[in-house]
Amino acid sequence: MTLTLDRLTIWLPDVLRDNAIWDKATKDATAGAEKRALIAQSIIVRALSGLSNLRGSPEKLAWATLLIRAFHCLEGARSLLERHADVAAEILHRVASELELHQLIIRKPWTDFLQSSGPDAATELQTRAWSSVRDRLRAFCAWALESDRQFLEQRLRWRELKAIHRPTDPGSLPKSQQEAAFQQFFFGTPLIVSEQEAEADRRKAEAAIGASLQRITQWLQDDRLVPWRQRVLELKRAGTGYVPTNFGQLFDDAQTSFATTLQVLGLRHEYGIYQRGSQLIHGSTIEQFIWGARPDSDGTEKLIPRCLPNTDDAERTCESIGLVLTGVTSYLWAMRDKVLD
Repeated sequence: MTLTLDRLTIWLPDVLRDNAIWDKATKDATAGAEKRALIAQSIIVRALSGLSNLRGSPEKLAWATLLIRAFHCLEGARSLLERHADVAAEILHRVASELELHQLIIRKPWTDFLQSSGPDAATELQTRAWSSVRDRLRAFCAWALESDRQFLEQRLRWRELKAIHRPTDPGSLPKSQQEAAFQQFFFGTPLIVSEQEAEADRRKAEAAIGASLQRITQWLQDDRLVPWRQRVLELKRAGTGYVPTNFGQLFDDAQTSFATTLQVLGLRHEYGIYQRGSQLIHGSTIEQFIWGARPDSDGTEKLIPRCLPNTDDAERTCESIGLVLTGVTSYLWAMRDKVLD
């Protein structure tokens, strides 16, 4: 049996394993979004406590990645609070919502089991339910790594490497002090690259991307990932030719979108929050940059753009991120012993 991920050791820094540091920060924080984010981060630290060099497996890699994703979301929320950046917080809320969805899909066999059998069911049935949860962590690992491999293979295309790492066109250089000042102001100092330097940069990038691709391809050879790799490839062939973007589709062909997965989970009402963040990411909104519009005294309509950040909205959104991720990290912490055994 090929267990390539068993040869992997996941190193975790001390700051993510020191309960005292995070407990003190949480205690000292004032009530509100900052404290809520710190509570969730303290849960992450407790989940990782005592794990300095964690021996790898597909489920451990997936579990640790989900925790680290949550940690970065929470760091982002705390940073946005300092600037009251309410719009950016709404974008980050979408990221947190996607993480919550992944966690809910992974834990679904256990929640279904509790609903059908209750917490006092036979140990054998409980073990079977947790085994299904572990298998979904493997599914997440295979899906995410196949997505990484797809991305890296596209980055290795010669046309793209040549477009990114190309020599400077002499005709693009400023021809006067005025042009140089204009370019400096809008685009920064021009980077002059010779043909030889461009070729060297291409080779360096190709080597770095190739090394990452080789590592991920080797990880994907782990036999525990094979069934889920086959499932991902099946969905690729049946769909667009790309790794499906919705993780839930691995378990249900009909779950081709975030909305359908929320429907299955009984959370369709949350789709509006997710879609709002998506509109901000893609720029497909004007309404979200308007505070209001009202009739003016001359019969016209006065529009008030959303020009400045709103402290209350930033606090409310960042606190919501903290609440969402408190739930996510609490469950991941509860899974610890099941993942590590």
